[in-house]
Amino acid sequence: MSDTDSADPVIIIGAGPAGLAAAEQLAKRNIEYVILEKDSQVAGSLRRVDPEMRLLSPKGLSVMPDMTLDPDAPTYLPFGVLVHELERYQQQHNLTVRLDCMVLSIRKEAHGFMVSYREDRNARRELRGSHVINATGIISQPRLPDNFYFTAPRWRHSVDVRAQDIANAQKLVVVGGGASARAVSPPAVPGASFLSIYRFKTRGRHRGRQACPAV
Repeated sequence: MSDTDSADPVIIIGAGPAGLAAAEQLAKRNIEYVILEKDSQVAGSLRRVDPEMRLLSPKGLSVMPDMTLDPDAPTYLPFGVLVHELERYQQQHNLTVRLDCMVLSIRKEAHGFMVSYREDRNARRELRGSHVINATGIISQPRLPDNFYFTAPRWRHSVDVRAQDIANAQKLVVVGGGASARAVSPPAVPGASFLSIYRFKTRGRHRGRQACPAV
C-alpha cells in the first residue's frame, strides 16, 4: 500500500470478516482507518443467514489474522458461532466501527477518495480517505432473478431460508449450484419428506428454464 503517510484514513466499507481483518492489520501498522457499517451491529449481513448453517471450510481455514477461536468451537463453524467470534475479535483488538452508516457514493479525487454516507438516517456526510476497501461481501446484496415465475412467499433468497422451511416443502427448486445449494441438499435437511431439487442453467442475463437434476 502506497501513500501510507497520508493524513487521511483508509476507509473500510463493511464490518464483516474482511473489514475487521483489514482494520486489525492496518492498526498493527499504525495506519489510521475508519470502518463504515450499514447495520447496527458488526457482521450485520452474516446475522441474516440461518445461524445453524455451517461454513464449508473447517475452522483452521476460516480464522482471521491474530484470531484465537474458542477451543470448544466445532470444526465447521455455524454462522451463529461465527458472528459470536467476530464480536470477540472486534473486542479483542479494540476495533472501532461506525454503525448505521449507509455508503451512498465514492468519488475518486486527485489525492484519494471522497466517500459520501448517511449515518443513522441523518444528513448526508462526506469523509475523505487515502484508500477505500470494499469489504461488503456477497451476502450484503442478495439478488433475486428478474421476472421469475414464482411469487412470494413461495420463493425467497437462500439467506432468508431456514431448515424448517425446506423440511415443510414438498418440492424444491434451487436456482444456482453454489454453497447455498449444497446447504439445502439432502442429507443436510433432516425431516424433509420429499425433495425434488433442480439447478437452473443461467447464462449472463438470460436465465433459461431448462432444468437439470442437481448433483
